[in-house]
Amino acid sequence: MLLRHPRLLLRLLHLLLVLALLIKAIALFVSILSSHFPAFLSSLRVMPRKATPTLTEHYSTHIFDIAILPPPPSSLPPIAGSASIPRQIHQTWKTSNLTLLATQHPQHLQWYETWTLHNPQYQRIVRDDAEAAAFVKQHFPGRVYDAYVRLPQVVQKTDLYRYLALLREGGVYTDMDTVCLKEIDDWVSPEPASSFDGGASGGIRFVVGLEWAYPESNEIQIAQFTMAGTAGHPILVRVVEQIVQRVERATDAELRDVDGVIALTGPVPWTRAVGKYLESVGEDLGRARNLTHGYLRMADVLVLGVTAFSAGQETGLGFEHPDVCVGHVGTGRMEGGWKRLHGGIKALKEQIEMERELHSP
Repeated sequence: MLLRHPRLLLRLLHLLLVLALLIKAIALFVSILSSHFPAFLSSLRVMPRKATPTLTEHYSTHIFDIAILPPPPSSLPPIAGSASIPRQIHQTWKTSNLTLLATQHPQHLQWYETWTLHNPQYQRIVRDDAEAAAFVKQHFPGRVYDAYVRLPQVVQKTDLYRYLALLREGGVYTDMDTVCLKEIDDWVSPEPASSFDGGASGGIRFVVGLEWAYPESNEIQIAQFTMAGTAGHPILVRVVEQIVQRVERATDAELRDVDGVIALTGPVPWTRAVGKYLESVGEDLGRARNLTHGYLRMADVLVLGVTAFSAGQETGLGFEHPDVCVGHVGTGRMEGGWKRLHGGIKALKEQIEMERELHSP
């Protein structure tokens, strides 16, 4: 039939030729995009929606190139209401010798003993500066230990050590200038344990307290002078990786700046790590901005209100309030404390002035 209509045949051949050239041009265009603009090309692809991971899938077996080895099994049961937070309290100080502590720092010994008084069934672990350094070297060689050694101030090393101690061994960490005012088991189980979800999360795996929260500006800071968590928790992995990477990028002068302690190793990266973890499991730390008393359960994290850890310095309440768990003396402000050394008085004055402005009528 086509032979009878040569004009129609010619048009058909012409159309096929144009179509072949068009296909070839498209293939060439895609090839150019693939070689020169791969990110742009991948953005055009429709990616399948990822399912929200379970809490257990967030746990890491490595930090950088270091295997996070499981700690030796504890003979002590976990904290009441928690999934696997062992009953042990970590602290670090200039000396781990309690006899010397009684002689040289009697006030610190009294604070130390409040933790045993309220928690007699808990194991106590106190490491001095040399023992803390040996712990980091043994369990976190390579980039983590190198960053630890490079930190010029003891307070910075202490910050990093607390995260690493809980990452490796789990339990409770608290500074030596804190006073225990309530049994730890009562922090974690303000409601029956059966109400905690026991699926993939297995219950409470981390306990934090707000240091301060200002609803009008949506600002929150998580206290890091006291915390409790299970070994290997992703919050701890996040904060350690964050600090190590920042230390590696920082100059020696930046590391020596005492006014940057809070931002480099202290509450700033800690709050960011908690917030990012909660975001990764579909929660929002901002929900706690009005949390003065009580607690808020988010995924496997229990967030305690400001009164729990920071009553005296933030809420104006006395330590007799039933929601108060810990009293923080804050020796960094005292004579010889880190905020008064090496130009740190500037940070102290600025912080006090900021607090005055925020709390003035």
